[in-house]
Amino acid sequence: MNTESEARTKSSSPILDVLQGQRPKRLPIWFMRQAGRILPEYRKLREGKSFLDLMRDPALAAEVTLMPMKRFDVDAAILFTDLLTQILANGNKVAFKPGPVLEWTLGPGESVDRLRDIVDPRPLDVVAETVQRVRESLAPERALLGFVGAPFTLGAYAIEGQGSRTWNRTRAAAWSHPDWFKELMDALVEPAIALGKLQFEKGCDGIQIFDSWAGVMEPGIFARLVLPATRKLVQELKAHGIPVIYFVNGCAGHLESMVQTGANCLGVDWRLSMKEIDGRLPKGLAIQGNLDPTALFGNMQTIYSEAEAVVEAAKNRPHIFNLGHGFDPKTPFESVQALVQHLRDFS
Repeated sequence: MNTESEARTKSSSPILDVLQGQRPKRLPIWFMRQAGRILPEYRKLREGKSFLDLMRDPALAAEVTLMPMKRFDVDAAILFTDLLTQILANGNKVAFKPGPVLEWTLGPGESVDRLRDIVDPRPLDVVAETVQRVRESLAPERALLGFVGAPFTLGAYAIEGQGSRTWNRTRAAAWSHPDWFKELMDALVEPAIALGKLQFEKGCDGIQIFDSWAGVMEPGIFARLVLPATRKLVQELKAHGIPVIYFVNGCAGHLESMVQTGANCLGVDWRLSMKEIDGRLPKGLAIQGNLDPTALFGNMQTIYSEAEAVVEAAKNRPHIFNLGHGFDPKTPFESVQALVQHLRDFS
């Protein structure tokens, strides 16, 4: 670990305190998808530009990353980049229609080796420069979180070629060709480690692993076929001194597997109450979450009470307040501003 990275991980950032297993004096707050469509300045920037335009321009990506830091009193910026960055570096091409559609896919029996190789370094170069630009402009007490896709979520895209409501092809491949499926998971680990290390070395303080679609998997087969690769990813990042948050959307059936990854902090969605989650997790394990994103469409009294319930349920462990998934694009940002201020006063 380089000296600058080591110094950051020992700083007084409340986010980093939680990732080191401590309860800071100030409740740490950040939001998934905080850099994006709920901000009018983002929508203005997007006029005449595509999502890919932003992804290919480090100056624009850095600008978007920093936008919410000017609107909200949050403790971390989340890097504005694409979940499929390492897939792009494999030489695949992605179109947005409006969701991602991959140029090529893989199926049972096909070699997964092409997912191990970096044949186009340009997406990685953009990420590296974006991180450097953000770090130079971000206040030192504010953390910068990078992210990588989890093996399962990236593998699901590699099989399906696009988003899905059911991910049936992915689930069927796991049941019908378990050995091949494990190879697929393993192939996606090393590039994710490299991407996480790159972000950390350039200025990120920690990495969130996004497992956006893991909730569709039966818990037993997830534990057998997916957990080993995810655990390897987490442990390798930690071995390089990188704090790790592991977020699973649809965590109810996977909490025990999430614990077994050894992540510093578990990010949980809203489908279970924080009280129930707290009761199922080992004492002292850091947690992140888990207000329902659509609660922000309620009146302010309801928003405040629901957020307070989350904070109260997690009061006996290190806790980062966040949503249970990303913002809905139509979320009124004024409600977010008011909620953050309320939590500052409440906590």
